[in-house]
Amino acid sequence: MNIAIFSKNVNPEHEHLKKMLIEKLIKGNHKVSIHQNLISIIQHNKIGFQVFEKPEQLSKSVDLFISIGGDGTFLESVRYVRDTNIPIAGINLGRLGFLAYIAKNEIEYFVNCINNKTFETEKRSLLAFQSEYNPFSIFPYALNDITIQKSDATLITVTTLINGIELNKYWSDGLIISTPTGSTAYSMSAGGPIVSTDCKAFIISPIASHNLSVRPMVVPDNAIIELSIKSRSENFVATLDAQHSLMTASSVIKISKAPFCINIVRLPGHNFFATIRNKLMWGVDVRN
Repeated sequence: MNIAIFSKNVNPEHEHLKKMLIEKLIKGNHKVSIHQNLISIIQHNKIGFQVFEKPEQLSKSVDLFISIGGDGTFLESVRYVRDTNIPIAGINLGRLGFLAYIAKNEIEYFVNCINNKTFETEKRSLLAFQSEYNPFSIFPYALNDITIQKSDATLITVTTLINGIELNKYWSDGLIISTPTGSTAYSMSAGGPIVSTDCKAFIISPIASHNLSVRPMVVPDNAIIELSIKSRSENFVATLDAQHSLMTASSVIKISKAPFCINIVRLPGHNFFATIRNKLMWGVDVRN
């Protein structure tokens, strides 16, 4: 199997884990490509590695992309894989890890699943961002969420249309449009619902709404969401996962379902509901 490995930085505390993973994959007769950031880990090894730094340098023959880090690293991995259908597996060296859920002590189990081809994949929808001036033109997609946020202390007004029909004018610090995958991220922090990842829906969650009756809204994922922003300030901030840009308040934004999905690796015994229980500590109760 042709495997690419990505990590944003090399933390000395985790260096031995990355070395162990690479060595076990090579021992399993897999062809390994590594990101530029990992060169210092294997420079002592005489075995040749294919090295990539930019998304366009990633070989089209890659069968599996491994992200080592936290959820932020996983989200950046999406920008490498794009619409190639290459499955992404996330090893968690960060804190919570909803996307990068494979724990440090599961690396050997993970490699065995690769060797025996016993892992599965599940498709996750992405959001697509459109605007007359699109600062995200290189990769205008988000796996977790797209947010519109104020750029200073002033409230912004976000007029929101669903398939051309007005839903609301949100007077708030901003608005989050989330996928089910991203429902456990910023949207959850803003009071949005947790949505099972196999649901075909998007979540609209206001950030600090200045109206007590406003609540998060779930809409079908075939909806076209149109946003018009007004502010006393000339600008607002738009984010697509880890990407962010300052935009003018006259901008009109359209958000829809992306034309492709991301394949996320799922190991035997892992599922969304178990992840929710473990990561959010549901069921931690003296009565249980």
